[in-house]
Amino acid sequence: MNRSFFTAALLFFSTLLIGQEKVTVLTVTGHVNYFTGASNIGKRVLPGQLLPAIGFLRCDDGASAMLIFNGQRYPVKSQEELDLKKIPKEKKRGNRMGYLGRFFKFIGSSVNNTEDNDKLEKHHERYMTSVGGVRGFGQTEAAIKTFGYLSGPIGGGTVTFHWKYAGQVPFYAFEIWKEGEEERLMMAKVRANQIDVDLDQLSINPGEVYHWKVTATAKDGEEVSTVEVPFSLESEALAELLSGSRLEKMQEKVEEGEKELVVLQQLQEQGFKHAAYSKYESMLQQDADNLLVKRLFASFLVENNDLERAKALIAGIQ
Repeated sequence: MNRSFFTAALLFFSTLLIGQEKVTVLTVTGHVNYFTGASNIGKRVLPGQLLPAIGFLRCDDGASAMLIFNGQRYPVKSQEELDLKKIPKEKKRGNRMGYLGRFFKFIGSSVNNTEDNDKLEKHHERYMTSVGGVRGFGQTEAAIKTFGYLSGPIGGGTVTFHWKYAGQVPFYAFEIWKEGEEERLMMAKVRANQIDVDLDQLSINPGEVYHWKVTATAKDGEEVSTVEVPFSLESEALAELLSGSRLEKMQEKVEEGEKELVVLQQLQEQGFKHAAYSKYESMLQQDADNLLVKRLFASFLVENNDLERAKALIAGIQ
């Protein structure tokens, strides 16, 4: 009797632990349904969803799906059924950690960090603590916060520099200068918490370090500012990355629906965060309901100190 009770309890808690693990839906073609096992009514699966590993997937005729768990991908083909409980129990396959391993880890971890506001906040706290601030400069010392995707290598052209709203101030003083020099390449006063700057129209030498900063004076006379944010103009390096054979070879290793995600992953991995930010924006303009891109973008924003935008982005995602 005691042994039977122990066995039942063990099975119950094992199922509970497995159910806490989530499987990421990477791509879907046609109609793929998720069943919890407690109901015969399936729920249609979409890319970007996180599925508890307690039910099963069933593909209609001609449909297919690609799942990710723990850096591994699991294909589900036409008219197949996959028991999700088997995935966490599977021994880890020989991981091709090179590019494919990093790519699937990038997708899986990014999506899992955007499950809800609690996970977003924890990921933000964990990430900001581990890197010591956005791009390594002390955000905690600044009265006006900036975002990491507006630092580091930037591809050029018109860039919208923006920062967190500082309250009731008459204007913001925006300035750009070359590292080690006092002379300002640009100074401007704006009332909004952003400014569009065509970097190609400034006397900026490619590959050299420049800084931008915003200062404002509050009603009580106190001066508040951002940190000095470093950046460099790297338009040739960015163009080479996007048109190079290396990226092309990487895209050959993945499915058609994953190719644009390869670009995002490589931009982030190579440090072109502003270009990644712009690409996320562009992809969402083309498909505002893309759950996968929303989750990846939200994770990216969290890692670049834009927690509020990340929360707004995933609001309403079930």
